[in-house]
Amino acid sequence: MGVRLLTAGLRQIIQPAFTAKTILGIQGDDALVLVQELGFANVAMGLLGCLTLIQPIWTLPAAIVGGAFYALAGGKHITQKNKGFNEVVAMVSDLLMAVVLLGYLAWTVFVPPI
Repeated sequence: MGVRLLTAGLRQIIQPAFTAKTILGIQGDDALVLVQELGFANVAMGLLGCLTLIQPIWTLPAAIVGGAFYALAGGKHITQKNKGFNEVVAMVSDLLMAVVLLGYLAWTVFVPPI
């Protein structure tokens, strides 16, 4: 979770036009500030995910936040019509990450330790 969100967020901050035009299909510069704000959120979530390597106790909160984000983002991609290749890749990777993170969450919460 961490590395993907961290790198995606950095790209959205540095190069917002790529996300706006290629993935979201928004032409013009009106959405660039909003895409950069999304990048800030992605960097923050990605940083949390990466920091779980140092503080494993943060893994469960990171799985909740990341799993919810990826599930909601993937669900939104599903509803988009006329998806291009980049949006399909984003949709598939979002949904796969959601399954992994929410699966971890469910396992941690509902399966008793041995």
